[in-house]
Amino acid sequence: MSSGSGYEYANPNYCAHLVGKFSHDLEFGDDPQHYACPECSTPMNAPGPDGQERMWILEVHLLQDPGIGK
Repeated sequence: MSSGSGYEYANPNYCAHLVGKFSHDLEFGDDPQHYACPECSTPMNAPGPDGQERMWILEVHLLQDPGIGK
């Protein structure tokens, strides 16, 4: 998806994940309930399995069109 200014989203399928220990893959795996993506059916403000508040981080990756500026 292009923004019209020479950038596009690197991963349009998700844009956020739960805050936790790095690496996210090791802690959360690929369960979509831990990522903001179309497959996630859990509300972002729902508590975690332990009843604790979950914290999210917005993570947007942009790619610049290599043809821009040439």
